[in-house]
Amino acid sequence: MKKSCYIVAPGDLMETLKVCNSNKYPIFVHKLQNGSKVVMLREMWGGSVEDEENNDKSAASTKKQASMGDRLGDRIVSVIDEHGPLSAQKLSELWNISVALAVLQLREAEMVKTSKICRDDSIEGLFFYRNFFV
Repeated sequence: MKKSCYIVAPGDLMETLKVCNSNKYPIFVHKLQNGSKVVMLREMWGGSVEDEENNDKSAASTKKQASMGDRLGDRIVSVIDEHGPLSAQKLSELWNISVALAVLQLREAEMVKTSKICRDDSIEGLFFYRNFFV
């Protein structure tokens, strides 16, 4: 097997990822509430994801982001119910992802209007709990 390395321009990568946003492919581009764009596996959210290439402040886009955040919140709540309060480190170990990605996912789930998790930022560190007040 011949190995090679090609340099891909950022614009070319984004154009390719726009094609992947259709439901035919297992990955898609998602814009987080903080403005960052991430490439994600479709199975992580369950269900279909509409094209996000024109992800603006429209009501449909906001509703879609909220529903994705809600699904992520549901997954995190089930982990909290099973393992207790979560730190980013613990979530990264349980889901086999990086700590940085775990922090982004915890914050994304927390920022949703109907957030099912809440944080406790204390001297011991940042922990997320189930939100019983929503």
